[in-house]
Formats: sequence, structure tokens, C-alpha cells
Amino acid sequence: MADSVSKMHGINAMYLPLATNTLGVELNQRHRWIDILSYGRRNEAIHRQLHQRFGQAESDRFYLYSTFSKPDLLDRGEHGMLHSRLLNHAKISLCFEASEVPRFYQDSPLLYRWVEGWLYGCTIVGKRPFGSGVAELMDWENSAIDFPRGSNAVELLESLLADQDFLQQNSLRNHCECLLRHDWRYRLRDMLAIASLPVPARLDAEIQALQEKGDRLLEECRIPIYF
Repeated sequence: MADSVSKMHGINAMYLPLATNTLGVELNQRHRWIDILSYGRRNEAIHRQLHQRFGQAESDRFYLYSTFSKPDLLDRGEHGMLHSRLLNHAKISLCFEASEVPRFYQDSPLLYRWVEGWLYGCTIVGKRPFGSGVAELMDWENSAIDFPRGSNAVELLESLLADQDFLQQNSLRNHCECLLRHDWRYRLRDMLAIASLPVPARLDAEIQALQEKGDRLLEECRIPIYF
């Protein structure tokens, strides 16, 4: 909306992408016991396929999904803690772009569910957002895997779940990209630069720590890196 705000009000406006707080988050690289996580807004057609295959007692896959329709929370802090733990124990997180949601007015921005999924090492499957500027924010290989139009969702997910090496390496890659690109500290630094203000020493030190950690972990990642 930055361009629209500039034209409408005659003021400078910038697009500030969403981010998250990555400092102190440790990636779970051991037992991720949730095969597929679908939390909050979902694609109902895909959900019906997955529930029929994975939602039965005899299934050896664990498909964890939410059963609420309204975002009423008893405790926001507790909710955030629970959601982060679910993501940090999930192999695949389902994420679908939001242009059909009325409040987005047919735009398709990058939302928290992608950023948080990357941070906690999920492989993101669904339909990626296509809004202005989004492609540059998620331009590494397998940042999101789209369900092909008309495809069998179960077959795609089964093939991914069968490749444990890919899931482990992609988990690490997504986590590293979030450390290196999608922390709020980078956004704050960008805001200060636009305003021609100095970067505080503490902010600069924390950014350097994130970059060093991300670079170190990337060396363990065997998936080719494309920039």
C-alpha cells in the first residue's frame, strides 16, 4: 500500500515487510513428530483430501489441524508459545496466499505464517503469495512448494514426507534464511537508514550475531544455495 498512500496523501511512504524475532530461537533438528501442520486459515478442498487420508485412526501419519473458526484467544502470550512449539515440531506447514480474504482487498502479501514457518524449520507447502515485492523476500529454492493445480495433495505430501534428508536440509535452509533476512532488527535498520539516523551499537551487534549464526548453520546445509 505504500505507493497508494504516497499518491493519496502526498507523503513519502515505504513498504515494511513483516518479520519476526529470531534471536535466541533454537531449531529443533531432532524428532519432528508432526508430519503436517494446518493451523488457522486453510484450503478446505485440500483439508478434505488430507483428513480422509491422514485423519483416521489407522493412519501412520500425524496431520494436526485446528478446529476453530474465530481467532478468539484466552491468552495471546500462551497462544504464541504453543504455536511456536507446534511449528518447531512439524515437518510440513500448510500456508495459502490470502487474496480471497476480504480484508486484503485481493492483494497477496507475505504474512506471518510464512516467516514463522521458516524460522522454526518447516517446509512450507500450499500456495505462495504473489503481491508486489513478495518474490524478492522468498527467492531461495524451496522457500515454498505450491500444490500444482488439479493435483492430488496426498501424493505430493507423501513424496515429501518420504524424503527425510530433503526435509532436514530444507528445514535448516529455511531457518537460516529467516535469521539472515527476516528478523525485525533488519527492518529497524532499514527504517533508520531511510530516516538518515545512526544504527545503535546494540542493534548493530545483534544483527552481526544473527548473521554469524546464519552463516555458520548454512555451512551445514547440503542443499544448493541460490541468491
